[in-house]
Amino acid sequence: MVYAKEEMRGETVDATLKDSSSVLAKTLAGYKANIVGRRVNSDFVFAAVFPRLPPGFYTVIAPFEISEITVFPGETAEIDWR
Repeated sequence: MVYAKEEMRGETVDATLKDSSSVLAKTLAGYKANIVGRRVNSDFVFAAVFPRLPPGFYTVIAPFEISEITVFPGETAEIDWR
């Protein structure tokens, strides 16, 4: 889950496995999600959701933002770019 500023709505976020040395990893390495806005109670939240990232160490990139994050099995990983 990547939380973002409203200005980022519509941008694409890329998540790439850091260890993409094998052919299989290179095939599975790239994931994309768009930042969308949703109303939560009386506020709007802007976020990109990657529902099924395999566990691993990722570089997450969007225009003007970059982060690294570890995804653990059975857990939700979050990045806050707000």
